[in-house]
Amino acid sequence: MYRALLIGPVACAVIGGAAGVCLAMLYRQEPNERAHVYLDDSLPLLVSGAVLGCLVGACIFAACSRWPWVLPGLIVLVMTVMGAAIVAPFGWIAGDMGRARMPREGMAVGAAIGAAGGLVCGGVQLLIDWLRHRADPDVAGERPRD
Repeated sequence: MYRALLIGPVACAVIGGAAGVCLAMLYRQEPNERAHVYLDDSLPLLVSGAVLGCLVGACIFAACSRWPWVLPGLIVLVMTVMGAAIVAPFGWIAGDMGRARMPREGMAVGAAIGAAGGLVCGGVQLLIDWLRHRADPDVAGERPRD
């Protein structure tokens, strides 16, 4: 239940906020500046993305509560998308710093690199969960008790 709450509303709100910032970077960039977006342009997209992400995360939490067997797959999916959402803005900055100024292509490359890293992290998490389940099937996936 604890892990479903983390990948549900919490992680999806972060992903939604990062997606809102990426939208602001793509469509609200100051044309005369390099890698520059005004806070007034990006903050509404960040907040609306975080709210929508939290709503999607609540649906994920409900699905994981109803069908616990979907949790491992959703963990990998959420970690992959989170990696893409976190690294994409760095790709945008790197793409805009070149002589050719290609921020969209840089964001796509950054998102692909982040998604690959998130997929690797999700796979490692699945391996850790599988090893824990083999060692002690009763406590696998449970939150440590305080």
